[in-house]
Amino acid sequence: MSLERAHFPAIDGFLAWLDLRPEGEGWELVDGSPVAMAPPADAHNVLVATLAGAVQGGLARSRPSCFVRTPGTVQVSASTLLIPDITVVGAKADASKRLAPSPLLVIEVLSPSTRKGDRGWKVALYRSVPEIAEIVLIDSQSRYAEVHRRLPGDPSRLLCDLATGPAEILRIETAAIDLSFAELYAAITFADET
Repeated sequence: MSLERAHFPAIDGFLAWLDLRPEGEGWELVDGSPVAMAPPADAHNVLVATLAGAVQGGLARSRPSCFVRTPGTVQVSASTLLIPDITVVGAKADASKRLAPSPLLVIEVLSPSTRKGDRGWKVALYRSVPEIAEIVLIDSQSRYAEVHRRLPGDPSRLLCDLATGPAEILRIETAAIDLSFAELYAAITFADET
């Protein structure tokens, strides 16, 4: 099947198609259409590694039955499968399954090419998955984070907290962690700092 005509009404067909793709390619499925993901930049990879370690450490102390997946999977519908940078799920990995259960936490690291979509249509899709309690967006080009949290007592609504600047603390309630921006961005030098 050529990429221009690829359309998958169900995720199983998409997963079979992925098995035929070259190693290292990244794809998501949106409304039945495959969408290529650009290879991540170095700062992106550093943030994913830092966040995954901090989140797993917090989970080990606060929710030992929850585990990090990087990258994660979020099945939004029968024809939409998103691949966030990090997810937290409430189950151990099942070696017989390709997809993890719906996550409690989704983390996306924003890059120049993904920022608009991640903050727009992707957040809207993640919001439609009721199991997701928190959606965290971390910028790889500046000290910036958004945390979208479901409101207790009204899971249809989410509250958005913004954090900017070097003195901020990123609170991820699902993992019971407070991560300083100094720690989060310690291995990254920004253009205005050189």
